[in-house]
Amino acid sequence: MKYLSTVFLIMFSFYSFSQSKKDLQTQLDSINTLLKKTDSKNIQLETDLKSLQSNLTNLSTSMSLVVKSNLDLEAQVKAQLSQIQKLESQVNSQLSQIQKLFSQNDSLLKVFNLSGGAKFVLAPTSESDSIIFVLQNYFKAKKWQERLPYVLDPEKVKPLMASIYGNSYESETYEKDKINIPGENYPLGKGFKVFIDGETVYLKKTQNGFKIDWEATTGYNPISFAVFKAEKSTKPTVFRENIKLSDYYMSEGLVKSNYLSLKGDGIFSCWIPISLAGDLKKILSDGQYHNVIIEAQYKSFTDQYNTWEEIIITKFIKEGWD
Repeated sequence: MKYLSTVFLIMFSFYSFSQSKKDLQTQLDSINTLLKKTDSKNIQLETDLKSLQSNLTNLSTSMSLVVKSNLDLEAQVKAQLSQIQKLESQVNSQLSQIQKLFSQNDSLLKVFNLSGGAKFVLAPTSESDSIIFVLQNYFKAKKWQERLPYVLDPEKVKPLMASIYGNSYESETYEKDKINIPGENYPLGKGFKVFIDGETVYLKKTQNGFKIDWEATTGYNPISFAVFKAEKSTKPTVFRENIKLSDYYMSEGLVKSNYLSLKGDGIFSCWIPISLAGDLKKILSDGQYHNVIIEAQYKSFTDQYNTWEEIIITKFIKEGWD
């Protein structure tokens, strides 16, 4: 009996040990499975940490660039503010000078008014004053280049003025009472004449005010009359000339029944066929010199003794040089 109890106890113990071993194995398997999962998570975590570290590095680089950019921008803003302050200072200085000039101008105007009327226009307040202002400033210019702001087409006439004036330029001063303006309310773009001490000045009203027609005023010709005479050109050529009637006839070949005798301001004689002289003859009937635009050429004449050339007007274009 005692033997059976011992056997039973041994069998029970063996069974318990077997069962415990199985449970332990199960637990070990569970632990291994958990460890594998943990390793996998650790690997993922390590990957995530590396990615985060890379992102942080990139963010740090970006922030450094932003900081540098902000510093550069701040420096630029400071530089621009400094320039603005300098410009503001310059503007204030110029405004101060302008105020002084206005004050001086007011003082001058008061002096002129107290002296019984200005001889020179400083601040135009009417159409006639505007015309006189242009003329006085044009003629009193110390250098011919200073006349350019007061003429039509300054870029076009600048080289022409240089060729005419050269080193022989002289300025002139004309008081207000020496300037005769025969009209008023001049239309935009329309040329007109003003007289100064018997001389004619051609002007035109433009969008930028009154301007002097320099070519018309000076009687400028692209081909000078001196060259025309020297070459005795037979080609019809257009000229601005100052002419009047004459009674001089060199030959019977130019009788009064065929030609009208004329005299140029440049001490020369010319003729125009009677058939072409109608309008010009009326203009010149007062016996005075007139500014006209004509077309002329040299023409040969022959009589029983000689052959010679004369200046013949082939066309009367218009009165005036504008």
